[in-house]
Amino acid sequence: MDDLLYRRIPETAYLDTENTPRYRAILRFFFEQHERLRHYLFPEEILAHLHQLPRFQGYGMADLQADLNALVEKKNLNPRQDTTRVTSIHDFKNKRFRYQATPYTIEIERLVRKLAQLGQGFGGSLEITLFDSLLQRLKLLVSSEKDADGKPRFSILQEPDDKIYQLWSEMFDCFRKMGENASDYLAHLKTEKVEERMQTEAFLVYKDAFKRYLENFVVQLQRAAAHIEQLLGGTDPTFVEALAGRLARHEAAIPRLDGDPPDPEELAQGYRLKWRALYEWFHGTDGRRSEWLSLQDETTDTIRRLTRFAQRIGERLLHAHGRRKDYLHLAKWFARLDSLEEAHQLSGVVFGVERPRHLTTEHEFGDDTDVTIWHHPPAVVKVKPSVRTFRERSRPNPVHSYANERDALLRAHLRQKESERQLVERIIRDRRIVLSDLDHVDPYIRKTLLDWIGRCTASPRNQTRAETGHRVRLAAEEGRVLLESEDGLMEMPNYTFSIIDNPGSHESNP
Repeated sequence: MDDLLYRRIPETAYLDTENTPRYRAILRFFFEQHERLRHYLFPEEILAHLHQLPRFQGYGMADLQADLNALVEKKNLNPRQDTTRVTSIHDFKNKRFRYQATPYTIEIERLVRKLAQLGQGFGGSLEITLFDSLLQRLKLLVSSEKDADGKPRFSILQEPDDKIYQLWSEMFDCFRKMGENASDYLAHLKTEKVEERMQTEAFLVYKDAFKRYLENFVVQLQRAAAHIEQLLGGTDPTFVEALAGRLARHEAAIPRLDGDPPDPEELAQGYRLKWRALYEWFHGTDGRRSEWLSLQDETTDTIRRLTRFAQRIGERLLHAHGRRKDYLHLAKWFARLDSLEEAHQLSGVVFGVERPRHLTTEHEFGDDTDVTIWHHPPAVVKVKPSVRTFRERSRPNPVHSYANERDALLRAHLRQKESERQLVERIIRDRRIVLSDLDHVDPYIRKTLLDWIGRCTASPRNQTRAETGHRVRLAAEEGRVLLESEDGLMEMPNYTFSIIDNPGSHESNP
């Protein structure tokens, strides 16, 4: 068992290779023919099928044979020599093969087809009929009557093994679909795309249908789960042992030629674990709540969430509509009153307190509509005096001196500026910088020259004052140059910078 659990699965390698499109088309054809009970296929009929697809118009028998051999090596196909049409020794030596898809490949293709049908989102549904089907089959399985000694006599144990196995399989198929479909459907309602649609006005059209669908599921779940829980709790453990033994005996009796026969005790243990899983799903274990109660709570929370979305949309639409009719109706109320005192009382009821005071706390109340302020513990609010002279107490803090850190940063900054100034001085020749004469420049020099070009072209006289203190004038030359740096090459127009004056000159910057 451990070897099967941890071994590599070479049969899945064809799903992610360079030739995956060809492999998948071939194995999908094998899968479709397998479902039609055609297990062995000849290369000629595979090639005829592939030629019907646009991708395989130039695909030949040699290409197909190479792909079939590759799939045999990947353990996706089993070759079998065809000896039905052999008329000579030469034909026998040529070994004409038929091919059959391996069991792993069939299951992989079945899974891939299911994933394609699933798409990018969750599927599932809340099928209330699955609870009834599970309940009915469980009743048939555990039904019993007292014998002469007063001991329970289970009817199902009097049936043949194949009938017991069929009833067991149908019951657990309902159980599996019930859990998977409900989980997928509730996950579908929590996806980001669905929640975005729930916040639109179009959701109001489907709100009642969604709510009714979920409420019917909760009602059916409560009714059926309580009955199933009672049946499972009253089942005799000796019956479970006898049932597991009969099921294991039936499965062990199925003839197989692909290995050693299964151990009946291991098979019986597997069936006991399945029964235990069914029991714990409805009863819980180790003090934990049962799964059906969790499913009920999750469905109820989903109903609340749908209601909140619909309520927010309704409030948004209500604010968008005019209140003219409402105010006219209120005006008629006031017009029917006989005194100003009654008008004040009606105003207090309709519009509330004239100057209400609101108290706020830092407590989070959440979005649960069933919980009110009375369900939460009291919060402590610190009230500050309203006098102007009130000041909160503060402790004196020491004043730290950062002179050493500041001096160190200043020295590092000056060293960097001096290094950059020296880089610029190195490329100046006869008070000129010619880009075509530069071989390899530092990235800082390239950035500096590009900055000078931008500032000079923006100046009316094509001049600027550089950070180094030099005043430079820009002149365009013919051709283009390549500036080489350690991080790459840059092609640009050829320019020449002329140094007009040295650092320290007091000429104004235009």
